[in-house]
Amino acid sequence: MNKLLLLVAGCVLCAGSAAAQNIAVHMANGEPQMLNMEYDHGQRAMQTGLAQEQDIRERSEITYAHGERPLWEFIHSTPSRPLGDVARDIRQERATGKKSVVTWNNQ
Repeated sequence: MNKLLLLVAGCVLCAGSAAAQNIAVHMANGEPQMLNMEYDHGQRAMQTGLAQEQDIRERSEITYAHGERPLWEFIHSTPSRPLGDVARDIRQERATGKKSVVTWNNQ
């Protein structure tokens, strides 16, 4: 409850100081400031033609090769154990592993 009260008090103090700064800025010259919203935007979206094509790559050379290489030349698969063997090993470790000495019965 104390933390919630402290949080609310902090928010009220921060809001009060922000309002005071806003009032101080607008009252500095003593004249009221009207809020003027500009509805006429100088830069409007208009339909134009597309720009010239630009190449963004570092070099604009085209490189190509001829022929095909078989997949086995550049993909090396690592030998992995089947999932069933891994599961059997884990099950065997659980069966032969150290067991708990204390048994809790919550009733």
